[in-house]
Amino acid sequence: MIECLTASLPWKGMVRKEAAKVKENTGDIALCKGCPPSFLEMAKTLRKLVYKDVPPYKQFMEKLKQDLPPKIKMTDPYEWNKAGGTIADKEGENVKSDRAEADKDAANDKNTVNEIDESVVTEERGSVASMDTDDYAKEDTLEGI
Repeated sequence: MIECLTASLPWKGMVRKEAAKVKENTGDIALCKGCPPSFLEMAKTLRKLVYKDVPPYKQFMEKLKQDLPPKIKMTDPYEWNKAGGTIADKEGENVKSDRAEADKDAANDKNTVNEIDESVVTEERGSVASMDTDDYAKEDTLEGI
């Protein structure tokens, strides 16, 4: 949800090891920067949970509802699903969406044959794959539960 709202995460574009370190060291305040207040509250609540706990989804929904702008309901369609291809900016002005423009261009496109390059470049497995187990994510199993 944070990435949908802010269009980025602190570790976006990093290699796996570096991203893991950034994830471990990024606090909730930094992670939720630019998000509504409910995101930080939900993050704090989630940090207190243990594996078997069920998150308080209804409480989260209520917090998210409180952050909605006036005249917006949880059941409203997403801006990319709205008919007419317009979205409202922060001042409530209708702005033409990029998706609507792309759909309009696609309707005028008469070339419907797509050329696909089916060639595959392969390399010898042993020479590229790392043998260092730290380069791979820990296996997620249900053992010991």
